[in-house]
Amino acid sequence: HQQAFDLTTEQSTARAPIVNGLAACLNDRFKRSNDIADLNRAIDLWTGGLKVVPAGSQDRGMILANLGEALRQRYEATGDIQDLNTAIANFQQTLPLAGGPATRASRLNGLAISQMNRFARNGDPADLEQAITELQESIKLTPDSSSELFLRLNNLAIAMHYQIRRAS
Repeated sequence: HQQAFDLTTEQSTARAPIVNGLAACLNDRFKRSNDIADLNRAIDLWTGGLKVVPAGSQDRGMILANLGEALRQRYEATGDIQDLNTAIANFQQTLPLAGGPATRASRLNGLAISQMNRFARNGDPADLEQAITELQESIKLTPDSSSELFLRLNNLAIAMHYQIRRAS
């Protein structure tokens, strides 16, 4: 991926998938090694990729979603609330760019997890309520045969547990 990245100009139409691929590899390496430098580089690549991807394109939605996930991971590693706030904003921007129900369900799930994290940090019930609504929509869009259904149902159960604990 690095070689392909080095060989493409910033204006190349092939740049977005190459940036996404290289950043995804760095993000995967971060998950294995916990080397924050890999995560920071992935975030920088995805952020730079947004500068060259047209506003309404599905590539933009993909990069925003991946960037949102990476920023949420960095928040979990560093506790920097600005990363979490930016992750939420990025996931929100991806929703109109979701090509189909599976993509929308995945992005709603990412947004909801980020909002649950922010609720856990700040205690704002609006974040929790929004996360529950998004998870419910995500589950409706997820086929019963999908391996993602269990994870999304589990996320909803966690959010509802927070809601019950908050009410008591």
